[in-house]
Amino acid sequence: QIACILWIGLGFGALLALRQQSDGLGFWWLILLFANLWVGDTAAYLFGVWLGKAKLAPTISPNKTIAGSIAQITSSVAVGVVFVAAGWIDAPALLIVCASLMIGVIGQVGDLFESVLKRAAGEKESSTIIPGHGGVLDRFDSTLLAAPSLYVMLNAWPR
Repeated sequence: QIACILWIGLGFGALLALRQQSDGLGFWWLILLFANLWVGDTAAYLFGVWLGKAKLAPTISPNKTIAGSIAQITSSVAVGVVFVAAGWIDAPALLIVCASLMIGVIGQVGDLFESVLKRAAGEKESSTIIPGHGGVLDRFDSTLLAAPSLYVMLNAWPR
């Protein structure tokens, strides 16, 4: 229980910390984070349904496919490239693209982690507030790991 409280608290706390980034770009880092997660999730679903035969982790999350995973990572990098091309974040292009790649990968890990927790608890959904969507935590599982990871990356990146 303490680990779950820390996971949720640190995840949401990282969103606040990202918004308050000292470079003055906190708003844009959050937009990059959510754009990556939302576009990546959508691409994973669409390509997983379209091309997905091979399962990524069938015992953890039976509907996730390798094709969906590749689509999520690829689309996350594409989101980073769009941010660079549009000039929305005044930061090195390599940082933005690497951050996007990391968000795509860590977002999937967060999703699978939450699925492991649900399986361990013998539950299909984390709550009944959003029926059929895995519950409230399913809406934030990727964010809860990706946000702290992005915060650490931004503060460790040499500038």
